[in-house]
Amino acid sequence: GGVYRSQDRSNWTIIGNGLTSWSIQTLAVSRGGVLLAAMGEGMIFRSTDDGDHWTLASDLGRNISCLLFDSLDNAIGGSDDFASPVGGIYHSTDLGSSWTRLDADSVSNSSPVHCLLMLPGGDLYEGTDHGVFRSSDGGRTRLAENLGLPPVSVLSLDLCRNILLAGTDGSGVFRTSGPVQSVKRTAPPTPAAFGLEQNYPNPFNPATHIGYRISRATQVSVVIYDVLGRKITTLVAAEKQPGEYVAEWNAADMP
Repeated sequence: GGVYRSQDRSNWTIIGNGLTSWSIQTLAVSRGGVLLAAMGEGMIFRSTDDGDHWTLASDLGRNISCLLFDSLDNAIGGSDDFASPVGGIYHSTDLGSSWTRLDADSVSNSSPVHCLLMLPGGDLYEGTDHGVFRSSDGGRTRLAENLGLPPVSVLSLDLCRNILLAGTDGSGVFRTSGPVQSVKRTAPPTPAAFGLEQNYPNPFNPATHIGYRISRATQVSVVIYDVLGRKITTLVAAEKQPGEYVAEWNAADMP
């Protein structure tokens, strides 16, 4: 294991002074030449000298399966961790020193993320256990892009002549029927009133999703109670901006 470097694309030399593990999940290089390496234990190491020396930038405590930098040198990481909260997209504006989980209560962010691909126009594609998702705002909001794709885990994504290719777990390779382009999205309309939707699926085993909408910025709490009125768990306890959200409840650990 470890990090290797080639200066002639033929011969390789192991590097990694300062790394505490040889299990490297993924690498990313910023426009400014900063390298990030994600370990299987959730640690993110950083190098500013082409990989000769590494220092610990942060410890997420979650497995990061894929990393990339956007055009502004913000780091984006995808987690395939099954521990709660499952999967998700993480964002760093300081070259990996600190990370924020994006849109933590959306359905698309409750799936393990196996790969990331950013188009030249800025659209971010994610390969997950629930197929492919696309985001035009760096992973904060996303839409499924699964027309013609069977229910399958997507493990790799690439672009060839503007055709998106998706490598899957056990179902081969799929491609889009035409070129993909970055699309500028308009902001969704603000809900007119507060609302709480019926959970889906219902009945469920072991996870279900609860949709809710808010018409103004406010503190939001989504709490699960049993039939006797006893509190079981809190799904959401945070300040939220106007919009529509989905909270996931996984009851796998419930007696």
